[in-house]
Amino acid sequence: ALGMPLPTWPWLCRGHARAWAEGLPPHDAWQNPFVQRHFAPHLQARVLQLWAERAGFYAILDRLPQIFCHFDYQRRNLLRRARADGRPELVAVDWALCGIGPLGGELFSLVGSSALLLEWEPARLGELDDAAFAAYIAGLEEAGWQGSVDLVRLGYTAWMALWCGLALPAATAFWCIPERAARALQQFGHTQEEAAAAWATLCAYWLERADEARRLMAVLS
Repeated sequence: ALGMPLPTWPWLCRGHARAWAEGLPPHDAWQNPFVQRHFAPHLQARVLQLWAERAGFYAILDRLPQIFCHFDYQRRNLLRRARADGRPELVAVDWALCGIGPLGGELFSLVGSSALLLEWEPARLGELDDAAFAAYIAGLEEAGWQGSVDLVRLGYTAWMALWCGLALPAATAFWCIPERAARALQQFGHTQEEAAAAWATLCAYWLERADEARRLMAVLS
């Protein structure tokens, strides 16, 4: 709730974006044939540029207003049910990753994970981005928040750049090996070739969000 102190339990997840990005460095991903086919050289160069700048992105996320986050708030963890009075209610499950993160960052999972799981058309990602961000701002304002929308957008775009843009080549290389072909098809409903092509498209979109985050950093600094 607005104005309430943040929980301090030692088991809460912190530095989630940093841990994810550091665990999926891009350098070895280029050896994977699927990554080679679908991640063009200019895309690889932009990923490596972001990798070189990642410490600045971590620092920005740490400096933004911090809130309690679910950290896995994506389509497969959101259930609709009817309340006792008949009104619909959205219930979030799987709170294993909950913790403290920057304002706006929580959206990375609702938008990013839904897209990474290939449950949203990559070519239409901008529609989901716009709708989710507008709803997030509306929810903040309904709760009484009166801060800068740009701060929220910075938290969202910086996190998305790290979590999705930076980590996608390594994530693609992880899933696109012969031993994981059947599991990838079961998990994503697409062949490895289809998934790799989609993830390259998503990577390009999220690297554009990195550019947006850079512009916001320059203005807000």
